[in-house]
Amino acid sequence: ELARRIAAALGIAPASTAVGALAGGTAEPGGGALSVVGLGPGADAWRTPEASRALAEATDLVGYATYLDMAPARAGQARHASD
Repeated sequence: ELARRIAAALGIAPASTAVGALAGGTAEPGGGALSVVGLGPGADAWRTPEASRALAEATDLVGYATYLDMAPARAGQARHASD
């Protein structure tokens, strides 16, 4: 259900086994990866190295606008804020 809702928010079709379109630009299984990362509240120092890496590598970030603003910005990365 979560993968389908995220895919709908991004305007893409979910892959049969995962939302492959997030990173790979296709709806083919294995075409990408979906990482679920807690963004806040809290200081950057509280974020795990794995979460920081996932944020740095992500092509798209989906989340609550206030928490997205707390995530480091990267050129070319799309942000999809909710209220």
